[in-house]
Amino acid sequence: TWAPDKLGPYNVGFRTYKHTYNANQGDIPERELTVNLWYPTDAKEGEEPTYFGTWSASFYYAFANEKVVLDAKAAAPAVGDKYPVLAVSHGASGFGGSTAFLHHYFASHGWVVVAPDHLTDTLSDVGKKSARWLRLARPLDVSAAVDSLTTLPADTLAGTPDTTAIAFAGHSRGGVTTWAASGAVFDRAAIEAECKAQSDTTCTEALLDGYAKGARDKRVVCGIPMAGAGGFSPWFGEAGHSKAAVPQLQLSGDVDKDDPQKVFDASAPVPVTWVDIKDGCHQAFALGVCKDLKKTEGFPIIDAYALAFARYHVLTDRTEATTKILDGSATVSTRVTFKRRK
Repeated sequence: TWAPDKLGPYNVGFRTYKHTYNANQGDIPERELTVNLWYPTDAKEGEEPTYFGTWSASFYYAFANEKVVLDAKAAAPAVGDKYPVLAVSHGASGFGGSTAFLHHYFASHGWVVVAPDHLTDTLSDVGKKSARWLRLARPLDVSAAVDSLTTLPADTLAGTPDTTAIAFAGHSRGGVTTWAASGAVFDRAAIEAECKAQSDTTCTEALLDGYAKGARDKRVVCGIPMAGAGGFSPWFGEAGHSKAAVPQLQLSGDVDKDDPQKVFDASAPVPVTWVDIKDGCHQAFALGVCKDLKKTEGFPIIDAYALAFARYHVLTDRTEATTKILDGSATVSTRVTFKRRK
């Protein structure tokens, strides 16, 4: 087992494909997603991908030896014939590669990472006013992207993604998405009240019933919301977080404007490991652009905790290197303030 706080032995492959699905709830229209896929490879040479338009993948590198190869041949799974899976939701007006540093890290450890571009909420197509169904569509987008892994052409990967038990991570609005996919309950009454206050005619009974049904994906065994402390009224109200069905790793920065303490308190009795990073801003968990925290210091902190948490819950990794990170007895960084509710 490779140390969770060190880069893994694999290089990284990347490819995209299209996937269309119907949510069949909440008046959400049919959605054609661009699905982004990162995976382990032994390839060292090849074309370097761009993750969104002209944005270069190299902009997000945290490690000098991180080589990403477009459409590279996949390496065989590290154990058996299946890859562990991390599903990721980007932030508002972002794209699947917004948190590529994390995807690179997981892939270097043999994971498959799947992250759709959330249609109507990306860098290129976001509107001035998001559709009322968007926060319901986002977790369903990621669930659909995970579904798509089971129908990949046989030559895409060298093994099978194990979608029976997955980790789910998200940044900013993607953190709200993470809570929703983990079973946090949307507040139908609060959403309806806001709709009426704003005279929003798009708030149909079908949409409200869609929110009431929720977006829990039972394949998700742990959530990793990053800088995702929003999501109170009207979305989850004051009690919705407490209904999440799986443990959460809450990653936050102490100079971000969000209120992670409120989420930590409101989510009880859900088991939450809370890691707060000194000088971490909102983009510490995506672009890495913070005034007093360099990405070369911030990214490794996030990588270590996220991978340890995912390995513990998805792979039942109980090795000392993993458990000491998660119980707070190992010091990953002096920038970290650690709190845990079992």
